[in-house]
Amino acid sequence: MSEKQFSKKDIEEALREAGKHLEREVKAYLIGGCAMTFRNLKPSTKDADLLFADEIEEQRLFKALIHSGFKELFPGSYDVPLKAKDILINENGLQFDLFSKQVMDGLHLSPTMKKRAEKFAGYGKLAVLLGSKEDIYLFKAITDRPFPRDFEDLLTLQQSGLDWEAVIEEYQAQVRGSPIEENLRKKMEQLKRQGIINPLNRLVAKG
Repeated sequence: MSEKQFSKKDIEEALREAGKHLEREVKAYLIGGCAMTFRNLKPSTKDADLLFADEIEEQRLFKALIHSGFKELFPGSYDVPLKAKDILINENGLQFDLFSKQVMDGLHLSPTMKKRAEKFAGYGKLAVLLGSKEDIYLFKAITDRPFPRDFEDLLTLQQSGLDWEAVIEEYQAQVRGSPIEENLRKKMEQLKRQGIINPLNRLVAKG
């Protein structure tokens, strides 16, 4: 049975409701498939990944989501593949993965990522920004989900047109030489086997 998918409208409704319960300002960066949906690069997504500059802002939205009807998926335990700080789900099955500062214990919300992000909307005291296509590509490339998970998204992002210089600069600054580089190498090798060539997998192949 296929996983349930959610539209941009579904996610916006959840964010709008959470925004009503915020007493302080929160800035959330959408990454992954959710950001692609908001950028109209895919019709729907199975969950929403939100990245925060610090744990204080992450906890503010966590509490607001709880007040709006979400529940913790794994109360007290966050030993999950993407190392999310908190995972919440609502009665419709919409899942929010909240990350504080970094994803996969390695890719941080850097100043350059913040600069590339674009303001999408405001819901009360909640400001939502979209991660750049270049940074979404990196987030997708470092996951340890087995092929072909994320393959279609990586291909869609590549076909949409990327600033490969920005992708490579962030890769060299954060990923090269780190434990998460192995995940990226595997993804890049799989893309090459499918005949999908780009500046990043050529660089990775050179070592």
